[in-house]
Amino acid sequence: MLKNIDLWTTRNRIIESKKKTPTEELSLYGKELMESERYPDALDFFAKAGDAASAGEVAKIAISLGNCFLLESARKAFGEKPSKEELEALAEAASARGLVLYETRARELAKTAK
Repeated sequence: MLKNIDLWTTRNRIIESKKKTPTEELSLYGKELMESERYPDALDFFAKAGDAASAGEVAKIAISLGNCFLLESARKAFGEKPSKEELEALAEAASARGLVLYETRARELAKTAK
């Protein structure tokens, strides 16, 4: 559905007109964006749809990719913070991928996480 169109313009138009777009459709757009590995855009749709479960899937992907900022965004979308366990797992994944900045940030956040 979203693969062959100007994604940025369409994304903004759909999100801004949330009142007209059913939440199921917003979640569907988010899932299509996840298939295209456009995780931050997918999070926008999941947040507008109130789809915490799908945002949780993005969080799991962020951990496996070692992407600290994506994990923070996924948790923040629903008023949460990453857990200590998530941050430690993310730090290990980031280290394995050579992502020093993400590893360092995850380890710093893990010091104060619950």
